[in-house]
Amino acid sequence: MPRPYASQRPPRPFVINPMPVTPPGTRKPQRPRLPKPLPLAELPEGRLADRTQCAGCQFTGLDLAEQSAQNVLVEQSHFRNVNLSRTHLSRLHLVDVRFERCDLSGAEWEQARLQRVEFAGCRLLGFKAFEADWRDVYFTDCQFGMAVLWGAQCQAVAFEDCSLREVSFDEADLSGVLFRRCDLSEATMRGAKLAGADLRSALLNGVQVNPGDLKGATISPEQARLIAELIGMVVKEDEL
Repeated sequence: MPRPYASQRPPRPFVINPMPVTPPGTRKPQRPRLPKPLPLAELPEGRLADRTQCAGCQFTGLDLAEQSAQNVLVEQSHFRNVNLSRTHLSRLHLVDVRFERCDLSGAEWEQARLQRVEFAGCRLLGFKAFEADWRDVYFTDCQFGMAVLWGAQCQAVAFEDCSLREVSFDEADLSGVLFRRCDLSEATMRGAKLAGADLRSALLNGVQVNPGDLKGATISPEQARLIAELIGMVVKEDEL
């Protein structure tokens, strides 16, 4: 069983596919690999410092709000009911981590690298993740209102039952990302790569996207009509 520690040291064609199947290029994310049981974490003075490392830990009910640190590494750990709002964590690295009912509102995680990470029932209002690298990341029942995910690189990423209203995905690589039953109203995706992304069950009211960026995305026939209207096309039924 891992021991807890905390230390410091120095182009494809446009696709319209109404069938409930996973489109080519979409891969379900792998879930975190967590050992059991996980002992409670011990942080010096209850704070995250530069180059802090934590492995095999359980973080429960901690208030880490407004803390700042660089190059923090967390592996095989579980965060439950932890307040991480307004944290500034540059070059954060997470591997096999689960966040459950945590508050990340207003947090800024620049150049964060996430691998096999899961967020369940978390608040990420106004969350900022510039130039993020996400691999096998799964979000379920999360609130993302007005978050900024500029330039994020996503591989095997899924959003399920999430509110993504007014979220900025500008210049992000969303290739193969699954948006299942998500609200993307007023979201911006200008310059985003959407080849293989599955948007069929998402709400796209007012979404801002360049027509060319949708090349290779999978949407429903109803969404095709909405997208056409958003880009100024006139859709009419055949006249009898």
